Amino acid sequence: MILSDGRRVYVEIKPLFTMAEDQNVCKWHALKNFCEKNGFGCLMTTGTRSINHYFEQEYSEAFEIDILKALDEAGSLSWPEYNKIKTQHETFINDLCTIVLKNDLKFNTGPFHLERRCKTAGLAPSPCQC
Repeated sequence: MILSDGRRVYVEIKPLFTMAEDQNVCKWHALKNFCEKNGFGCLMTTGTRSINHYFEQEYSEAFEIDILKALDEAGSLSWPEYNKIKTQHETFINDLCTIVLKNDLKFNTGPFHLERRCKTAGLAPSPCQC
């Protein structure tokens, strides 16, 4: 999008249930880096909320603790494993988006799969690697 003053803003619109999906988070990091290097603005949105909303929104910390504990124990979660935890906490997809983004988890919807990003040589994981 080109604004009336000539500035450019790149906009990526995603449905809520795929906002935190791994391929979209990777796109977001690449878009953000490209725009920062070239002086452009960028926005990833559902059409009503930006990706930044999910970093700032309130969410169930107990749900987050249980998800991270399950990932530490099992390595990854499939839909039935995740759904059991979700049901116990009565949470919604926006809570999952927040937890995925805040903890830099790797998430895919089809088929559902949730895991921590890998670590290399004891270093913190890098977005969109592994």
